[in-house]
Amino acid sequence: MPTSRRMLLKNAAAAAAAINLDWTRARAEAETVRLGVIYDLTGPFAAGGSVASSVGTQIAIDLVNEKGGVGGKYKIVP
Repeated sequence: MPTSRRMLLKNAAAAAAAINLDWTRARAEAETVRLGVIYDLTGPFAAGGSVASSVGTQIAIDLVNEKGGVGGKYKIVP
C-alpha cells in the first residue's frame, strides 16, 4: 500500500511533537495536581452564588494542601 501525503505529514508531525517534549518540565509538574474551576465572578450570573463557590473552593484547596496534599505527595493548584 503506497504511503499517502496525508499519512506522511501526520507521522512527521507526531515525530516532531515527540522529539520536542520537555521532559524536565513534565517531571517538575508531577508534584502538583491541576484542578479546573470555572465561576462567573462578573456579569449577570455572578450573583447566583459563583463568588461564594469560588471562595469555598479555594478554602477547600487550602485545607487539603495544609494536610500534605493528595496522598501526602501532590499539591492541588487551581
